[in-house]
Amino acid sequence: PAATAINSVVITFLVTTLEFSATQTGIFFITTLVGAVIGTKISTFVTLKSNPKTSYECSMIFLLVNIVGGVFVVVELPSEFKELSYAWATLVGMGIGWYYAIGDLFFSMCVPMGQEAEFSGLFMYCGQILAWLIPLLFSMMVQYNIHQKYGVVAVGVGFAIALGCIMLAVPWEEIVEQTK
Repeated sequence: PAATAINSVVITFLVTTLEFSATQTGIFFITTLVGAVIGTKISTFVTLKSNPKTSYECSMIFLLVNIVGGVFVVVELPSEFKELSYAWATLVGMGIGWYYAIGDLFFSMCVPMGQEAEFSGLFMYCGQILAWLIPLLFSMMVQYNIHQKYGVVAVGVGFAIALGCIMLAVPWEEIVEQTK
């Protein structure tokens, strides 16, 4: 849910807090897209050097650090330097590209043989049913006059929760063994 919330939460943050124009917002997301391509390459490199579980955990740490750290940096930038936010866009894009590339690989390798359809359906259902949670939290924070940067931090908290759950899983070798 945190990954799907990035777009809606960041658009609101860019337009209302950083006062980006439509063109600047478009450039921000094009830059994010370029970063996502780079992120898929990072995913391949880290996964080949380690394993899908470690790479998945690293992708979430990367996103958590860049979303939370980046929002505090870009809020403090003077208005004449707000174009430096595009560097943040590149980093977030790299994290998204890495996260989505490795997330599907991790999930597909964790599913027990013969149960692919039911687990795939559950995976899709859970992702869709929880997609409203972080944007709702962001909206509630805005309604209660909490600064929007803390609403963006809520996206990072979503990754922190997911990271905690993945870290509780058994080692990768055991996961692969259990799927057989």
